[in-house]
Amino acid sequence: MIATSVYHPPQKVALDPHKNLPDPYFGFSPDELEQEYMRYAMQVIDTLDCSSLPEHIRKSDAEFYRQEMDHIEGRIRRYRRDARLKYAWPDRSRYESLVTIAQDMKTRYPLERFIQDHVLQCRLEQKGDTWLGNCPIPTHDDNRPSFRVYDSIRFHCYGCGKRGDILELIGLVYGIESFSDRIEYLAEVIS
Repeated sequence: MIATSVYHPPQKVALDPHKNLPDPYFGFSPDELEQEYMRYAMQVIDTLDCSSLPEHIRKSDAEFYRQEMDHIEGRIRRYRRDARLKYAWPDRSRYESLVTIAQDMKTRYPLERFIQDHVLQCRLEQKGDTWLGNCPIPTHDDNRPSFRVYDSIRFHCYGCGKRGDILELIGLVYGIESFSDRIEYLAEVIS
């Protein structure tokens, strides 16, 4: 049995030029959009194959279906872009848990102890409440002591101007850029 093409005239809606209509495909899921796209593609094929219609009607109807396909394709692209952006941001609860873990590790492991045990370029001497030594940051060639550790939590180098906590120092000395990777490194050092 040979399938014959069936002509379905396009359904055009009279649009009010002063009214801003919403996207007609907004509520569709991606699977429904793809099914609708394929339905319109079949309509284009059937319209162009229909020999009983005049040429200008076939072309105008096919153009209508192609415009609908373009709208659907744009909606699919927007849906994929929105889905990509939706998952690009980190989970807030995971970030907050990392911050609490980092705070706990900073209080349990003093900064001067970390520097004396794991940073070879720096020897610290205690001067009152602070610790003083040469800067361990590789980009700073320090000849005289300008690196200070305060409260066993934060540091400041008066030579290169770098300051921060133990996680910042790990990033500067070892080149670890990710916050979670710095926490993992510190956890390995503590254990």
